[in-house]
Amino acid sequence: MRFGFRAVAGLLARIIMAAAALVALAPANAADFGASSRFPANPASGNGRYAFDLEMRVSIESDRGSGDATIYVNSADGSMAVADPHLTLWAFGAPDIPGLQVHQLIIRRGEIMACGRHPDYGNGCMQMGGAGAGAFHMAVADARAFLASDRGIDEAAARADLGDTSGLQPISGQMRDGTLATFWVEPGQSTIATQEPFLGPGVGVLKDYRVNRNRTVRIASFGFAEVEEMPLQWMTMRLRDLRQSTHRLDSSAYPLVTAFSTVGVSEATDLSAWITAQGRQVAALQQQLDACPRGRSGSDCRAEYRAQIKALEDQIRARALGFGARHGLPTGD
Repeated sequence: MRFGFRAVAGLLARIIMAAAALVALAPANAADFGASSRFPANPASGNGRYAFDLEMRVSIESDRGSGDATIYVNSADGSMAVADPHLTLWAFGAPDIPGLQVHQLIIRRGEIMACGRHPDYGNGCMQMGGAGAGAFHMAVADARAFLASDRGIDEAAARADLGDTSGLQPISGQMRDGTLATFWVEPGQSTIATQEPFLGPGVGVLKDYRVNRNRTVRIASFGFAEVEEMPLQWMTMRLRDLRQSTHRLDSSAYPLVTAFSTVGVSEATDLSAWITAQGRQVAALQQQLDACPRGRSGSDCRAEYRAQIKALEDQIRARALGFGARHGLPTGD
């Protein structure tokens, strides 16, 4: 489960990174461009109550398949919730996990969080990430490179059936990771106030510092670099509708699982290396135990090595249970 969802988290981060990279460099002077959203921001991390003031209906087409998604967006902090998370995860290339029910999918800076029920883990909200935060930070550094790398219409866009693009202005470029992106934007100014660089999953509202306008991105296409963990080769999005929303959700009833977050995965990697090392010690002690004299003469020898093996196994178990308890996994104790 971790691999599939973290791969999708990385994919979403790439899309956010490509979109946010259109943010160029200078502060704005226009009052409407400098206005902040008056809507309350959502919790920055973990469980809680969430509210969204924008609803985006998006059509998604990729080499994996196609479908429609409804995305709710908070204009103050850019956080998003997905109306049909299971279908949307599939469209983004996530593998189907038997028995998994995804009830809520929340995307925010520094984190993608899926809440639902798994037959082995029960109910929970699974944090997946620092990928989102890295995307936003990288976008600032990539802004000049992206805008300077104008390649015309990218290959993904050329393959896709984009429909009517009349009246829209294309902006194309390449990210440092090799992702190609083309955005078709309306020439006018969006009426949505925000200081977030981008609102939406790849289409939505772009804060374009080159012209001091908040602009509506109607179509976006992405051609992804060919790397092992990337579930898709290309994707195209079309913004079908953008309207105000009163959508609310509450994830506080779900236990929080942080084992698959950036910190959790790093700690699990260290723990795995430690357990492997302890396992080698257990194997060496087992060899010495097997070499003890048979019968009564070897009883003290066997007792000594069995005690040492048990002590190591108890340490391993305690460390593993401690990891599970800290990160919200069921321990069985």
